[in-house]
Amino acid sequence: MSSIPHSAAAYAETFQSALDQAQAFADSMTKEQFNWSPEPEKWSVAQCIQHLVIVNSDYLDAFNTALGKGGPKGTPPFNYGFLGRWFIGMISPEMKRTMKTPAVMNPIVLTPEGGFEQEAVMSDFRAACEGIIAVCQRAEGLDLTKIRVASPFMKMLKLQIGAFLEGNAGHCLRHLNQAQRVIEHPNFPAGN
Repeated sequence: MSSIPHSAAAYAETFQSALDQAQAFADSMTKEQFNWSPEPEKWSVAQCIQHLVIVNSDYLDAFNTALGKGGPKGTPPFNYGFLGRWFIGMISPEMKRTMKTPAVMNPIVLTPEGGFEQEAVMSDFRAACEGIIAVCQRAEGLDLTKIRVASPFMKMLKLQIGAFLEGNAGHCLRHLNQAQRVIEHPNFPAGN
């Protein structure tokens, strides 16, 4: 289960922390380091962050749509139902089991010669995180268990907005932990 407190403010803080951590990674790396992968089937730091861009950007639209209708007032901490807790747990940083990422969420795999530009990836990640932070700020004071959202990736999965916010915040931390493991790999290229 997630260690993130169950509130909109805590979710916003987690997204801000994720953004700060990803920016620190990108700022400290060469393009080669940013795009380096320990194995062909393993993601680079760039791919970890690009995956988060894809997921967070699509959820951002769903969150904004759901909040456009407003909602009843509520006070944290919020408790989510079985399915919400399952979702949060499956993508949390504490979950040790790896999962196959659905193709629609996969980062674009570029050739080693091309690779991702840190500035472009981080600009997209910043926009997605700042958008979700704004959602969290708009959701402050609302009952996050009463506003339902359909997953943009699986329309039949409808959960409380709080469960999706908490799950996605933890998901960011999970993939930044993955990026950290790439950086700590013994074959990680030396900087210039």
